[in-house]
Amino acid sequence: MSLISLIMVASLFFVGIYMLFENSIISYLIGLALCSHAANIIWLSAGTQQDPFPRVFILTAIVIALGITAYILIKSKGIKEYFHDDL
Repeated sequence: MSLISLIMVASLFFVGIYMLFENSIISYLIGLALCSHAANIIWLSAGTQQDPFPRVFILTAIVIALGITAYILIKSKGIKEYFHDDL
């Protein structure tokens, strides 16, 4: 992993974890997405051109992250009536 990608992954994880501790549902979702992207970059940099497994894992992780985001958004729509966008 090059120095630029290492700095990018570290900054994405740092900002993502910081956003996870905010009290807003939108901030939580953004933090979850940033941590997911950082993990995908790690998987991408670990593979070679001939090895298809890192790409398969990244595609699976993207689909799972999209499903989790949709689930949280659906659940937060019902919670929002009671708690006004707080977790």
